[in-house]
Amino acid sequence: MQPLKPVSGSKGAGFTAPRWLGPGQVVRLTLVERGIGGGIVSLAGKLMRAQGHLPSQPGTSFWALIEDVSHGEIRVRRAGDAPGRDGMTARDIVKLLGLPPGRDSAFIVQQLLLRQQPVDAEWVRRMLREGAALPPDEREAFWQAQVWLRSLNVTSEAGALQKVLRFVLGDERAEPEGQAILNGSQEAHSGTESLLALFLSGGERLQGRVFLQRYGGNGDASENTDGPLRIVLDLENRVLGGLWVVLQYENRELSGEIVPSDDRFARVLENALPELQAALAEAGFRVGDFRVGLRQVRSVFDLLKTTDEIRYVSLDVKV
Repeated sequence: MQPLKPVSGSKGAGFTAPRWLGPGQVVRLTLVERGIGGGIVSLAGKLMRAQGHLPSQPGTSFWALIEDVSHGEIRVRRAGDAPGRDGMTARDIVKLLGLPPGRDSAFIVQQLLLRQQPVDAEWVRRMLREGAALPPDEREAFWQAQVWLRSLNVTSEAGALQKVLRFVLGDERAEPEGQAILNGSQEAHSGTESLLALFLSGGERLQGRVFLQRYGGNGDASENTDGPLRIVLDLENRVLGGLWVVLQYENRELSGEIVPSDDRFARVLENALPELQAALAEAGFRVGDFRVGLRQVRSVFDLLKTTDEIRYVSLDVKV
């Protein structure tokens, strides 16, 4: 494609490219008007004149890789269509950024999309290197944790990230300091979410960790006391073994899921649900659906709330 130029001022007078726009980013463009030899496209709310290979129908969106940004124009290379709201898939982005093909690259990119985080090709390559020596299930849990912690301002103090990773992944070497560092790193990029954690000790009968996640508010998540709340308990019981419990409180209703590590205990837990729901109702909760889930849980990050859609967030992919 020919360089994009602002609609007003063919020589770029008065036009300044947004500070966040730079070479290596993948952006979503929408054809606004088709003309002879070109047309007008919308880029992040700005109208630009474009020439070259454009869609035939106004309203059609497509992806382009920014190659250069200079005074008065933006040079791009068309990268593919962007149908509907789904945008590019994780595998599309892996291919576009030249990442190693296969499940691992796509998994990391997918986790970034779920968390609505920037997709940085060099960061993905670093994660592939760091996780290469781990078994497949531990590898994916490690990448999940890294993606989540990337959105928090974890202190740069030597060893701090490793201590947090051990805590959130349930490593036997985990220390209370990892929990403390995590709880002090709550400034998410979005400013609408917080994640707190603590050790749980009930003697020989019950041990574990508790994670409290608030999300979906506006402004400082620490003040979002009326927003949805998800509580995830990673428990170790002398009789039932490993057990995950997810409690969701939203719109004044409490619902939940119990995931045993051993499927043989599923029937026992299902039989206990009515009594649990009755006790919660008696305690004053409006009780929703409770169920027993039979699925693999790699880490707590499989159970925390993420965005409902896996789709590309424009202007956030870096080569």
